[in-house]
Amino acid sequence: MSNDPEELEFGNFKILRRENGDLWELGRGGFGTTYKAEHKHLKRVCALKVINDNRVASEDARRRFLQEARAAASLLHPHIAAIYDFGESDGTFYYAMEYCAGGDLEQYATEKGALPWEEVQPLAIQIAGALQRAHESGLLHRDLKPSNVMLSSGDQKVPQLKLIDFGLVKVLDNLKTSSTQIMMTQEGAAGFNPLTASPEQLRDEDLDERSDLFSFGVTLLFLLRGGIPFGKLSAPLMMAQRLDDQSYDEILPEDLTGVGREVMSCLLEKDREKRYRSAAEVLDALKASTSAAEPAPAPAPAPPVETDPVVSEPAKETSVQHLDWGNLWDVDQLFHQFHYGSYYRCAALHPGIPEVVLFMPNAASAQIDFVINSADKLLKSDARMLLSFALCGKMDGERTYLCMPFMGEGGKLLDLLQAQGSFTLQTHFQVFQQIAKAIDETAQVEIPGLEL
Repeated sequence: MSNDPEELEFGNFKILRRENGDLWELGRGGFGTTYKAEHKHLKRVCALKVINDNRVASEDARRRFLQEARAAASLLHPHIAAIYDFGESDGTFYYAMEYCAGGDLEQYATEKGALPWEEVQPLAIQIAGALQRAHESGLLHRDLKPSNVMLSSGDQKVPQLKLIDFGLVKVLDNLKTSSTQIMMTQEGAAGFNPLTASPEQLRDEDLDERSDLFSFGVTLLFLLRGGIPFGKLSAPLMMAQRLDDQSYDEILPEDLTGVGREVMSCLLEKDREKRYRSAAEVLDALKASTSAAEPAPAPAPAPPVETDPVVSEPAKETSVQHLDWGNLWDVDQLFHQFHYGSYYRCAALHPGIPEVVLFMPNAASAQIDFVINSADKLLKSDARMLLSFALCGKMDGERTYLCMPFMGEGGKLLDLLQAQGSFTLQTHFQVFQQIAKAIDETAQVEIPGLEL
């Protein structure tokens, strides 16, 4: 750590200062303080979390801090803040992560006030996706709350969210793997936030995915109410209320109806046996809520096989539904361009519909038949390591594919390599392990010639 009072540095990172000269603090917790910082050479802005001075001498605190960084770094997902670097400077641990300029959900809800379900639902899908990724990796967050969900920027119609702060992460007993064994929290060291803690968390019982889902429900209720939904209760009274038998249905907004009310009621069940069992189940319910809120556009008539200039096989064999997407999204910017096609980021034309990325094959490419055939195979597959396509439709008359999941702001592996310079052996293993799984999946769905 630099001794220069004007420049507080940790490794290659310099903490930035506000106009009044104060360090640019973004947040403070029990184990660390997060600052806005910049890489000294790359000039890349990031959020730098530094272990608190009063914790530096504690071996348990240092282990927990390292565990938090490892947990977050092991989860690659567009709605989980990416970890760039970890280091030690003069005995002080720090790690750099993706900077989110839009603040957190707590600030967002306070400024916007109570939000209707139509605005909460697309945000809920993003958080549920992040939880699904964590749970499927064998990790339980245990501290999901509005202040631990960040907005990547403050100028988007539908905010792009990033889950942060894995300081209380726990390995799920039924999903332990060699890569996550090192992330076990010390027995008896569990913490919680009274606002969002599940009843079983307050009772210090063994936890599973359903505990995070309850905290998720309270976070959504915070948005629906525009602030703390339980009134001006002290922490002890809030905890006592959490442990009684009274249902939370009575504090749901009166105008919350249909699928939205069903989702919230199930998430906030005090008896975990009555809650959703997984984040995947919640996602299915949330998407059903989208379908109920937005009528699906009528499919355009299938073109005659002999007049379709793009499809290399009869349409009846690919089972592709040609939806006209021109009334749902507007092309906003070119995302990635390749010789065989382009990815476009599209803005929603109606409230409550999230922005998406659409892939448009290049009809002039010599490989167009192969591209279309491969894309149609991905439509039918359930590959998890590949960028899959959810639907096929038409945009400005051209055959287009809806990409799943949304391709976020993650950038390319090349960008990460150039920024970091080198990886540890452990990180190399995690990256190559994922690439190997992707190669296996291309073989399973019979897509040859994966270009690496």
